[in-house]
Amino acid sequence: MGSRGRLAQLGEHFPYKEGVTGSSPVPPIVKHPARAKTTAIERLFEAVGRNDPERVLELVHPRAEWSPTVWSGEPMYRGEEGVHLWLSQFGEELEHLDIQVRDVEVRGDRGAVRGIVFDTRGSQTFAVEVSWSFEMEEGLVRRGRAHGSWEDALGAAGLR
Repeated sequence: MGSRGRLAQLGEHFPYKEGVTGSSPVPPIVKHPARAKTTAIERLFEAVGRNDPERVLELVHPRAEWSPTVWSGEPMYRGEEGVHLWLSQFGEELEHLDIQVRDVEVRGDRGAVRGIVFDTRGSQTFAVEVSWSFEMEEGLVRRGRAHGSWEDALGAAGLR
C-alpha cells in the first residue's frame, strides 16, 4: 500500500469525468481547524466548568486579588488562600457553580470577560450575567473584578 496518510485518486474514464484515469496520490486533504488561543482567564473559567478547583488555583497568581459580585461574599479575596475561600462556597468540587463565558476581549495583559453565572443549591438555580475585568502577571490571573455591565468591565480593562 502507498504512503500512510496519502490518498490515491482513482477514477474511470466516463464522459462526465473527462480525463480522469489511473491513480495519482495526493497529500492528505483533511485540515484540522486552527484552535483559537485561549487566555488564562478562559482556562480558569473552563476549569470552573469542569469542577476542577485545583486547576483554577494553578491559573491564579499567588498574590491574586479577586473582587467577585456583591452577592458572592467578601468584597475582595487576596492570594491563593482567599481565592480558595471564595471557591469553597460553591462546594468541594465546585458542584454548585457553572460559568458560561459569552465574550472575551484581551489586549496585552488586560482583558474583560462576560458570562452567565449559574449557582445551584438544592432544587434552586440562580443565574445572572456578570462581566469581569482582569489583569495578568507572569501568565496568571493577578487581578479580577466583577462589574455591573460589560461596558464597565471593558472600561476598567482599558479596552474602551
